[in-house]
Amino acid sequence: MGDLNGVIGPSRRTGLGIITGRDKYPIPDELVGYFEAAARMIDDGEAGPAIKLLEGLLDDGFEHPWVGSTLERLYFSVKPGDRPKENSKASETLLAVIERYPDYAEAYRWLSVVYSWSGINEEAAAHAGKALELDRNSPDNWNAFGLLYLKQREYDIALDYFLAAYDMENGYTIGAYNIACCYANMNEPERALEYLGVALESKKHVGPAETDEDLEPIRDLPGFKRVLADAKERFGV
Repeated sequence: MGDLNGVIGPSRRTGLGIITGRDKYPIPDELVGYFEAAARMIDDGEAGPAIKLLEGLLDDGFEHPWVGSTLERLYFSVKPGDRPKENSKASETLLAVIERYPDYAEAYRWLSVVYSWSGINEEAAAHAGKALELDRNSPDNWNAFGLLYLKQREYDIALDYFLAAYDMENGYTIGAYNIACCYANMNEPERALEYLGVALESKKHVGPAETDEDLEPIRDLPGFKRVLADAKERFGV
């Protein structure tokens, strides 16, 4: 339901551009190359290699809030078969990150996602709100809040958050995908297809688009089939 960025990384941002918290928690010069490599792997949807690289940093004794919060969402993204166990593990890890780095917005945002998947909606909203409070300039934080309303099928409210996120960053395909989901369920198929076309400029949205229940209202339209086929041909999938 909706897209969290394929869970593992903002499209259209590459390298260090997707690493949050760099201003408050600078990356040592000797580790910039490792971080940049991990960030690019995430941006390309390569969870396994990114996990291996980040785990290596932790094994070497290096700590940074982005490493802990990112590893946990990567674990979660590649282990979908045991949700209760992974939810518990993810929440514990992210709470530990927050305890050590209480002003790190990304950890609050991903904790809100974990709570939402666990059906703990009040905690999900509280932590999404805390992420926004800490960083209102992050489109990811606005997107995460919108997902809470999308899950509850409050499409008009969700749309406001997704549009805000989309307007904050040129080429923010995660926002475009979720806007398409909202419009698809608000009986506005033309707008849904317009934003879906933008979203499918990123390969990582192709898979979710094929099965996402929020796109079901437009799935049989010729325009949907065409834009999805074009994306699959373009990416060779």
